[in-house]
Amino acid sequence: MKIKNMLTKYNWRSAVALSLAIAALLFIGINFNSSSSAAPRAETPTENTAPESETPLVAAVDLTGAWKGDDGATYYIRHIPRKPGVAAIFKGVNAEVKDDVYWFGQGKGFGNVFHGMISKGKVDQIMGEWADVPVSGAKNSGFLTITIASKDRLILMGEPGNFNAREWKRQK
Repeated sequence: MKIKNMLTKYNWRSAVALSLAIAALLFIGINFNSSSSAAPRAETPTENTAPESETPLVAAVDLTGAWKGDDGATYYIRHIPRKPGVAAIFKGVNAEVKDDVYWFGQGKGFGNVFHGMISKGKVDQIMGEWADVPVSGAKNSGFLTITIASKDRLILMGEPGNFNAREWKRQK
């Protein structure tokens, strides 16, 4: 189906969500089909708050992989490092951004995509926007703030509106 036809058939948000889903799948495919020569990562604390003296978790954690949400969905996350010192403005928050995070999540009767950025702080957090994709009738979207609690656990912060997952655990 041509993009022009898709824009007339669906609203523009659906077209954007579908484009994000395709981009996320491409990023996931690139990671899962390539071999990694990265050194093993150090273990990180499992608490969702780090003492001020500790370095943020993101320096030692690659979030890329399959994660299970407490909503029953599987989230395929792609973590892409940025060059040091790159600043970005996201939803009016000007912060040093460490990395980009993309996901495609699919559960029973729904699917969604996400793009966020990891911000530097006492506790590294992912701030970003999500949107349902047209695999079902859902047309929700919104803003999420997620704390990187450990290399294997993410925790949603605040009230996410129509987003159901509150915690994610890395699948082994």
